[in-house]
Amino acid sequence: MLPFLVSGYPDLQPWMVRKSAYSGALGSLESQKNYYEYLSTLLDPMYGYENARSDAELVREWCILSVSSEAPDYRSNFYSVAKETGKVFNRDLPLLLDLSMKISDYELSLALGALLLCISLCLATFLNLTEFLKQRLPFYHSFLYNWVSSGRAYK
Repeated sequence: MLPFLVSGYPDLQPWMVRKSAYSGALGSLESQKNYYEYLSTLLDPMYGYENARSDAELVREWCILSVSSEAPDYRSNFYSVAKETGKVFNRDLPLLLDLSMKISDYELSLALGALLLCISLCLATFLNLTEFLKQRLPFYHSFLYNWVSSGRAYK
């Protein structure tokens, strides 16, 4: 039944499967474990759906369920999102930091915190540069316009 449900994506949305799983309408998906297996199959980096992996809410739910159990395969799914270096999953870094603290993985917490800090500093630098350019752009625009219109740019 699981491959059938996964193959129904995106027409069969995950919220529909979740609702059926928790209401008991589908016998094979009555437990959280079966729903988790559905999400794991849907979000699998090799065989899952790219659209599903870029859905922030879906990845968020999967990560929360992944740290709710101490089973190694659950945790490995969380780590595949948290330690990812390529663009495979939509990553909510503050959530991943919070979850890594909840499972007491302080090394990962430090790495995610450093990444968040780096992104914040880069964003602040970009915003400062943007503000600088806004202030200086009229001068540079008129300088370049005069330079090009005088013909000196083509010599």
